[in-house]
Amino acid sequence: MKAAEREDTPDRRSLLETYVDISVDLQLSSVKDKRIRALKNVPFEWSNLGDGRHKENLQSPWFYDFLTTIGESIFNGYSVVEFQIDKAGMIGSCEIIPPQNVVPQKKIITREMWGSEEGVNVAENFDSL
Repeated sequence: MKAAEREDTPDRRSLLETYVDISVDLQLSSVKDKRIRALKNVPFEWSNLGDGRHKENLQSPWFYDFLTTIGESIFNGYSVVEFQIDKAGMIGSCEIIPPQNVVPQKKIITREMWGSEEGVNVAENFDSL
């Protein structure tokens, strides 16, 4: 745990492996799933959205995947999500960037898992992603 908290050279490998080990606990999984189901069953309203196609897009499978990611963040910490935009300009899917490829302290997404700090700086290149 201390290795993950270092500011200069954080090593989150052990922490993330612990999350994976804990996720196989059936009691914890059922409690987690119950909370996520409750989150997904709450009606979602966005009053100033206007366009009907935007409201329909929020009923798509990607939105429920996104809600699952939000619910899991309570247990697993943050996640970096990439949204895929379709030809109509609507969100078509969302993909979680594997936490092993994220260096949160430096705001970098890497191509390789663990240890590499060469990648895309999200803070500087946000518009080009």
